[in-house]
Amino acid sequence: MHSYLRVAVMICALTLTTPLLAAEPDRDVIIKSPYVDLHTGPGRGYPITYSVEQGQTVTIKGQRTGWIKVTTHRDISGWARADDLLPRTTTDPSAYANWQVGFALGDFNGARATSVVAGYRLSEHFTMALIMTQALGQYSDAHVARVQLSHQSLPGKRWSPFFGIGAGTLTHSTDATLIKTQDRNNNLLTVSIGGRYRIDRRYIVSLEYTNHMVLTGRNYNEEISQWTFGINAFF
Repeated sequence: MHSYLRVAVMICALTLTTPLLAAEPDRDVIIKSPYVDLHTGPGRGYPITYSVEQGQTVTIKGQRTGWIKVTTHRDISGWARADDLLPRTTTDPSAYANWQVGFALGDFNGARATSVVAGYRLSEHFTMALIMTQALGQYSDAHVARVQLSHQSLPGKRWSPFFGIGAGTLTHSTDATLIKTQDRNNNLLTVSIGGRYRIDRRYIVSLEYTNHMVLTGRNYNEEISQWTFGINAFF
């Protein structure tokens, strides 16, 4: 009877450790999840020292029960949970996507503004986004459509500053009950600066300041300031 019990225990142990045995040492994998946190040791009680972003390559160096030691391309080592790493990795760079959508509220030259964002992360540092903003003023409304290329300087940290440049169009519409005038359309250039904080693997909050240079075609151009606070989700 005891021998049967020992055999059953051994079979269960082999079944539970099968995913870990797939973590071959010195095997390169590409992170498919938006983020994987690296700890200083094999356990949740160890502090997080680095976060590996989607698309980065890591090398498996070792394993313990439920945890895998990896090294990044920057020679940063740490321990990741096996459940977080192995099911979300692939050796095919084209197999992962890096799309994100977001929503933001803020102030556009003194008017309340709402923005929606759709973007794609080109690399660990660069993101291209399409941003649509509607600002509702007391006497006129503004609609902005622009594209922005952003650079994130600390992609492996929970908090990171970023800088962006962009271009787009601005449409001003005036309340027709007050004055009859045609909508005014202008091209614009933008410069943005801000900070992002990662809540978890899928969500990021951001605070951003954007300066809009409106190309009016007159002897001078207009400048419009915008502050936004938003949240982005990866999928």
